Amino acid sequence: MGATPGATAVLFSGTATPACKTKKAELTVAITNADSVPIDVRVDSPAGGYKFSKIPAGQTVKHTIPAKVAELAAGEAKLTAYKNVDGQGIQTISTAAYPATSCG
Repeated sequence: MGATPGATAVLFSGTATPACKTKKAELTVAITNADSVPIDVRVDSPAGGYKFSKIPAGQTVKHTIPAKVAELAAGEAKLTAYKNVDGQGIQTISTAAYPATSCG
């Protein structure tokens, strides 16, 4: 099967939303797969990391990362998405900014 539109990049979007739970900050990351094939996304942030595996095309998934601190400075979560097209691995990097949160 030949390459299709979007074959040179992973089509996805992501958001990072801080919140408080029992006086500790947490960061909820949502990933939407806008591609035509399943994708994997690795999240790296000051709050911690997480890996989403095989997100179905057209689906949105969420995960909450407990920061284990009362205050989370404004920052960005690095989102590294991967897919496989015709046996070739493709990677796209994006970020999701979030505001500071104080839970104390």
